[in-house]
Amino acid sequence: MSAKSKPFQAATAQAATAALLGGNPLRRFLVADEVGLGKTVVARDTLAALADGARKFTVYYITSGLKVADQNKVELLRFLDKDDAKHALSVIDRVGLIPFEEKRKGKLRLYAFTPKTLILELPASLRGEGYRACVHQAVAGRALSRAVG
Repeated sequence: MSAKSKPFQAATAQAATAALLGGNPLRRFLVADEVGLGKTVVARDTLAALADGARKFTVYYITSGLKVADQNKVELLRFLDKDDAKHALSVIDRVGLIPFEEKRKGKLRLYAFTPKTLILELPASLRGEGYRACVHQAVAGRALSRAVG
């Protein structure tokens, strides 16, 4: 069962949604609080609001570890019915594999990564700015080998 939003969580989700749909040129919104105060609930409600009007919507969920990713990726999709959530959750666990994934069903896709699974092997020549360019290329739908080569 999905946790119902508390008033402060709903207000935060509304602020995040407004910022991300509005004039925020960076399209970023940081939610930071103590452990257990409902950041995942805020993210879920924001995701639901953003996905509602979208033709296709992709989420890259990056968290500190696999345990947290496994726990939260299901909660992030609780606003969907069971079949839609199943189709939305990708089994891809490396950014470089995204271009090779089968065509998705439904309009929403959620990828869950950790810093260690984001990119496993990175040539020394791509550290720093090159790392960000490599991630950008992979997420933009190009094979990691193209970004490196």
